Amino acid sequence: MILESGGTLISSNLPNTFQEAFILDEIFPIKSINELEDLEQKIDFDKQFRLNIISKLTLLVGTKSVGDSVRKLMAKMFEDKVLFEFSLQGFKKKKSFKLCKVYRLLIDAIRVHPKFQNLIDREFDVPLAIWLAHAKYRMINKNNYNTATME
Repeated sequence: MILESGGTLISSNLPNTFQEAFILDEIFPIKSINELEDLEQKIDFDKQFRLNIISKLTLLVGTKSVGDSVRKLMAKMFEDKVLFEFSLQGFKKKKSFKLCKVYRLLIDAIRVHPKFQNLIDREFDVPLAIWLAHAKYRMINKNNYNTATME
């Protein structure tokens, strides 16, 4: 079941949405704000593309917890240098991730799983806010790891 941002049912039959063949690795991870803006435009204007992405992302949704699913999807979808410019609400002079179309895409992909269907948006927001806040530290750790392996 896929819900539109207003909560109306778009599709309850995911396998039929695979008309457009693409691989998630061609789209993700998003490496720049320009790539994010391009994806946002495509999601906004091409509803079939949006449904296709949701159906592919649902394959990454875990069954452990919402937090686990959020982490898996965000790690697949974004590089940390992009997420560093965002916070969930847009505090500390950062952009608001909640205003992005990919925010809704992420939640809709997780909600397809029966375990997470009835959760309110706020239950997705906590692990998402933490993931966004820690983008800087993941970048530092990655740089330290890359430097250590080169020596």
